[in-house]
Amino acid sequence: MKRILYLLLGLGLSGCASMRTDLSAPATWSELDGEPVVVVRGDTVLPIVTESTARSCWAAMFLADVIEEMCGKRPDVMSVEKGQRCTVEKAMFVGEAGSQTEQAEATPDAFRIIAKNGCVRFLGRADFAVFDWCERELGLRYYCEEGRCVEKRDEIVVRPVDYSDRPVFAKRVFGGRATWARVAKSGDTHRGGVQVHAPHRWHLDARLKREHPEIFESGKTPMLCYGNPATLACYKTRIDRHIAGLEDSGGIVNTKAKIVTVCQWDAPIRCDCKWCRTLYDYTGSKADFASPVIWGHFTRKLAEWLQTAHPDYMISFLPYLNTVGVPDCALPTNCEAEVCTMPGMALLKDTVTRTREEAVLRGWKEATGRKVINWHYGCWPLERTSAPYVFGRTVQRHYRDLQDATAGSFVCGGEGDPRIALSMYVWAKCLWNPNVDVEAIYDGFARRMFGPGAKPMRELIALQERCWERQWTSDTCTYHHVFEVSYPPADVARMKELLQQAYSLAYEAEDELSARRVKWYAQGMRKFFMEDWMRNKGWDMRLKVGETREMVLAKEVKGTPWAKTTVSSSRIPHPSSLLLTVRCEEPATAKMDWSSIDHDFVWGDDCVTVALEDQGMWKVYKTGEIWKCGNREMGKWEKDEMGKWKVTHDETGWTVTVTIPVTEKMAKRGFVRGNVSRWRVGDRRMPEKDRVAGSRYEHSRLGTRFTQPEDDPAAFVTFEL
Repeated sequence: MKRILYLLLGLGLSGCASMRTDLSAPATWSELDGEPVVVVRGDTVLPIVTESTARSCWAAMFLADVIEEMCGKRPDVMSVEKGQRCTVEKAMFVGEAGSQTEQAEATPDAFRIIAKNGCVRFLGRADFAVFDWCERELGLRYYCEEGRCVEKRDEIVVRPVDYSDRPVFAKRVFGGRATWARVAKSGDTHRGGVQVHAPHRWHLDARLKREHPEIFESGKTPMLCYGNPATLACYKTRIDRHIAGLEDSGGIVNTKAKIVTVCQWDAPIRCDCKWCRTLYDYTGSKADFASPVIWGHFTRKLAEWLQTAHPDYMISFLPYLNTVGVPDCALPTNCEAEVCTMPGMALLKDTVTRTREEAVLRGWKEATGRKVINWHYGCWPLERTSAPYVFGRTVQRHYRDLQDATAGSFVCGGEGDPRIALSMYVWAKCLWNPNVDVEAIYDGFARRMFGPGAKPMRELIALQERCWERQWTSDTCTYHHVFEVSYPPADVARMKELLQQAYSLAYEAEDELSARRVKWYAQGMRKFFMEDWMRNKGWDMRLKVGETREMVLAKEVKGTPWAKTTVSSSRIPHPSSLLLTVRCEEPATAKMDWSSIDHDFVWGDDCVTVALEDQGMWKVYKTGEIWKCGNREMGKWEKDEMGKWKVTHDETGWTVTVTIPVTEKMAKRGFVRGNVSRWRVGDRRMPEKDRVAGSRYEHSRLGTRFTQPEDDPAAFVTFEL
């Protein structure tokens, strides 16, 4: 008996097709009179006619692929140039092809779909209309690249309907180019937008560096000195000349969007010149102490000048690293902020972190009078823990609560990892409309992806999220937080049981696709289970007092290291301290520039990192500087006077000795967990002719296991006291 797809009232669903519970309700929905529209029945296959734009053509081919995958019959696809008369009367019309009197809402990214009189018309943002119709009317779900779910049917017949929709947030941008994000209607109609880390290439302009060396941070190009009046003057000149068509500005001016960028390079602002020293606010946190330099002194003055010189332009500013502090006064009305605070969306499950982040965003909205853009990171804490977390409810809460303060997000990283594929899908859906039913998405994901194994997989998803949402004492992924608070042994054991149950059910039902998908999902948890097992077995490296151990190459760097690094441990009784000595052999010692140091780009010079659990990280450079970084605030550097350190170098390498005070907690336990890493640049900064053959960047660690960062607790060594 043939199965027919009637996507309308009934069919086991409550309400109309627009109200499928795992999709947000469209802005408008009207059922029309008339006969159902036959898309596929027998030899009848409704053709697709598309306008000739690249966007519409891509969507038309996508629609044809979905129908062919569902029914085994592919619609003909034809393209019509703009203004060309279409002779086809009944078809699926994408864009202006075959357009009649009906139009979509003029709002950017809005679309309208009309199915009646044997035709389906996709109007307005036609590609979004196609993607939405494939989900809402054909039952497609595109959870991730490995999770494209299409329901097999013999026929496709849809009831006459007229509906429209538009996004809640203007900016819905994911850094990768994954098809799932495109189908989830990612886009950007926000007027503003920084040219990231502009100005570009000013530091390579020999004339500029010769005539105006003062506009760069003291000795640390390419960073600008935002405190020096000469920098502001230079900025104004380059803006004027770019707008006049006389000289490229190096990325700070976008004449099409009429935007001027203020965006420091990918490093904190720290200049020691006489201008900047008086502007820093050291009473603030490491995340905002330089804010008065860039917004109070530089950006505000630039904005006031721009209002008169180029009143149709606006400034787009990226508060970032140590400049995210909210201004204590209103900025000129021609400023917008794209705030980049970087805790990682998943860590907003922590109440303190979420409260702090929301306050920053609301503060910037108040200061600029405009909704802010929030830069988010799907790769955090993904790169810092193997925890199998799910954070869909955290995403929804964030965007529901901040609809009045944010115009959307740019999301960097995270695509393609099975651990967070479901959460990333929810993220995309919430950026379109945060009033989506997240629990229904989880239900649909378990049912569509895992078939016979849906029930245990749905329980697993709920367990993953419930465990992750347990509150920590800080937003740092320590072993204690991950394995004792969030995922203790009983919960880990239950996760393994549920995966095994799901796979067995799919296997017994001979559902090869569902079984393969269970294995794919389990693959994302493999490192976590291995790390949990090794931890429970006590399989961590131990370095006893008086021992010396050679460091090993970190897994993420290819090749064999040839610059050996060793670590030795000793104790100083009075005052009680742990002494770590790191010996860095260097074959290219004679060719190295021992006077150079590049704080702005952490791996731009040889450096050693000492990371201790719950105590942050120390980065020690071969020239003798030491800097500290809090685990949860990667990249926000401040000079650290705590502890003692010493750096020496000789003909065969350099040595750093770090003296770490033994706290009462450390003494009581009899050990401290941490790691030592070395990033070796070697002679890579030298002319090609002077380099040692085979020279490469090298990353070695005393202990290395699963993830990349130097403060990865999975790789931590136990230093006995």
